[in-house]
Amino acid sequence: MHRIASFVTLAIILIIIISILYLPLLLIQKKRGKNVIRQLSHLALFCSVFLIVFATILLIPLALRVEGHFFNIMPFA
Repeated sequence: MHRIASFVTLAIILIIIISILYLPLLLIQKKRGKNVIRQLSHLALFCSVFLIVFATILLIPLALRVEGHFFNIMPFA
């Protein structure tokens, strides 16, 4: 469980870094007259997709491993 919490913390840190890096682009788009709410919704969508991919790639293999045994899940078998 400790390992999953560390991955969640890492994902949140990465999203904060992405948001900070996106801030100058947001300000440039605001000066050009673009809708800020739309830009923030794009950022939220990107962060959501990032979290889903991050959880799928890193957390699901950890969740399937219980006490040293790995569950082999084969759908439709």
